[in-house]
Amino acid sequence: MNSDLDEFSVGVHGLLSRQLSQAPAGEEAIDALERNIEQSMANVFRSFRKAKNDETRVNSLPREILVTFLSAVEPNAIEALKLSHVCQHWREVVLAEPALWSRIELAGNTQCSRTVLGALLERTSPATPLELSLSVSAGHSDVQALGQLVSDHLPHLASLSLTGDSASLGTIQAALVLPAPSLRVLEMTDIDERYVAILHRLVLSNVVPRIWTHFLFAAPKLQDLTLAGSMLSPSTFDLAHCLSTAPELRRLCLEDCGIRPFPPHPGQDEHTVTFILQHLPFKALTSIEVSPASLSSMVQLLKSLPTPLVSLALESPVALQSISIRAAGAAAENGEPAVREGEVRSTNGVPCILLFQQLVPSLTSALTHMCISYELWPHVLLLALPTLQTLIIGYIAVPPPAYQLSLFLNTVLRVPVLQSLVVTTNGPPRAAIKVATLAYLLQSAVRTNTGKMKELVLVNMYAEEEPGSGDVLLSLCTVAPRISFVPVLPARLQV
Repeated sequence: MNSDLDEFSVGVHGLLSRQLSQAPAGEEAIDALERNIEQSMANVFRSFRKAKNDETRVNSLPREILVTFLSAVEPNAIEALKLSHVCQHWREVVLAEPALWSRIELAGNTQCSRTVLGALLERTSPATPLELSLSVSAGHSDVQALGQLVSDHLPHLASLSLTGDSASLGTIQAALVLPAPSLRVLEMTDIDERYVAILHRLVLSNVVPRIWTHFLFAAPKLQDLTLAGSMLSPSTFDLAHCLSTAPELRRLCLEDCGIRPFPPHPGQDEHTVTFILQHLPFKALTSIEVSPASLSSMVQLLKSLPTPLVSLALESPVALQSISIRAAGAAAENGEPAVREGEVRSTNGVPCILLFQQLVPSLTSALTHMCISYELWPHVLLLALPTLQTLIIGYIAVPPPAYQLSLFLNTVLRVPVLQSLVVTTNGPPRAAIKVATLAYLLQSAVRTNTGKMKELVLVNMYAEEEPGSGDVLLSLCTVAPRISFVPVLPARLQV
């Protein structure tokens, strides 16, 4: 290192000597000489730094390996720009690698300028799919120029995200006139105009339903659809018509959508809407997530599921937030049934009984596992459960209030093939349950076919002794051959 510094020092002294020996007389000449010396020294320093950088181990790597390392940085053109200022060698590598510039995310008036976006787009390649995200502030002066730049690169855009006020983004959209054959993801926020593309994933936030016909009715390859925003108020007919044109849809997410149960349009009556919902092409759908402003909008959506549920979990009226759904669909290529999962969330002020009213027999005819709270027992009686094998009853209070036993009086749940009955609490401490209560539960409240019941499992509980307990326990064994007291719910019984 010292020898390098000595060599560098000799070079600087030699440069100064040559400049001084050639110095003409006069003040202007001296000023010019000083500028030349500064420029020459800057060149010498630059050459010295480059020589030292070239000797580092990382810069001795083959260009392809260095690109691999640089690609590990957050994929964003702004980060690539920072990498290009590390040293001359990195600058040459980064500027020559289009993949490092294939994702551009700009926000605010400073970044979202014609100069910045244009410079970054120049580094991209038509052969490399481009992901572009723009967040434009209100009153942006370059918005028309931005739209033209985006339009010029539409042919190799794979993902486009636009966020901002409707006026600015409307100007950008007006410029998007070229075909976009590579576009697979489109995200638009606060847009009130139209745009059509062949998409796999679409996220719309506060996009009013009156323009859905432009967005959604020409998306035969759409696989992932998210509709979000409290400003939405689509009718069930709008939603059904939209979904009917997306046969490849795998995931549907509705967030805070105030969906109206039926449309006000003439000729689109309840019968028409119901018919459309019952014939939706849900062959590929694997996930339904709904967070509605009112539950009535989900009535027909639940009924439109083409296959019965196989798993259901419900909580108490106070804590009830959702119904979780797992439905077995048509067999996949490997012969295994396709599993569908979804969630219908409740909202404040919506009685839980409305949730139960949607679980019509056609949805529960194949239910094999169910978990409910003790308070919901009367509502469970509305369900048809001919195939239920595992029933989990959860106590909310510890110990359970005595009055809750009255819920079982004159109410019988018929589960002809039930194999496992589980009663559980969420201690500590462990809750006591009277042997007489267990006897009533097994012999009266839950009706099973003789010989089908295999076990009674008590989780975090113990049987409270009382006169005649021994004889009662013996009678219980005739109904449930195995009675288990365990600290936690076994994994094999979890819904």
